[in-house]
Amino acid sequence: MKKIIPFMKDIKFNTKIYEITSISLENTLNVLENGSIGGEFIVSGDYKMNDTSINTEPFIYGLPFDITIDDYYETDSIKIDIDDFKYEIINEEILRVNIDVLLEGRIKIEKEEEKEEKEEINPDVLIDARKEEKSNIDLSIDKLDIKEEKSILKEENLFKEEKEEIVKVSNIVNEEKNVTSIFDNFSNSDEKYVSYFVHIVRDNETLESISMKYNVSIDAIKEYNDQINITQSSKLIIPFIDDKII
Repeated sequence: MKKIIPFMKDIKFNTKIYEITSISLENTLNVLENGSIGGEFIVSGDYKMNDTSINTEPFIYGLPFDITIDDYYETDSIKIDIDDFKYEIINEEILRVNIDVLLEGRIKIEKEEEKEEKEEINPDVLIDARKEEKSNIDLSIDKLDIKEEKSILKEENLFKEEKEEIVKVSNIVNEEKNVTSIFDNFSNSDEKYVSYFVHIVRDNETLESISMKYNVSIDAIKEYNDQINITQSSKLIIPFIDDKII
């Protein structure tokens, strides 16, 4: 694992600073027995005190550095390096340095695993979590069942409507067949009347009441109906002549 630790320090010179002509950085950083990192940054070089100076002056400063590292590092695997170094003249007496320290090392994975193993799980929390999971599954199943049931009901209703439509069409066809069939009971060669009336028998009607209603004889009705069926909704041919019911 890598980690960058920034370090910033203002160095006060005893004389004026006009220009840094050379600069270098060294360090004595190392891992201490207590697990922290300590030592010094050694900043050295040359500088000019003013713009008219021909000669340069040397400088060297030791900057203490001490930090406590995280305890999940394996201290014997830590490597220390300088990742970046910058400097800046703040004013005539102050030189500011910025140093990024790079730490590389292994993490105590075993320790983290042991910590996870030692953590106790509350059985009540586990039971509640399983109950909630089961409840969510049951709820999803119920929603799916309701959706499927609605789909089935919709299909059944469509099938019922189609069946009713088929029955309706079938009844119309049957009625047409019945009308045609009752006219097949006699031939055109024996026709004595100009036209005919089809009577649909209603409840409580009799052959006598029908003959009286149309002012036609029972014999005439029998002549044009091979099979007399006086039941509700059955059909009878009533003969006409000269636009009058016989």
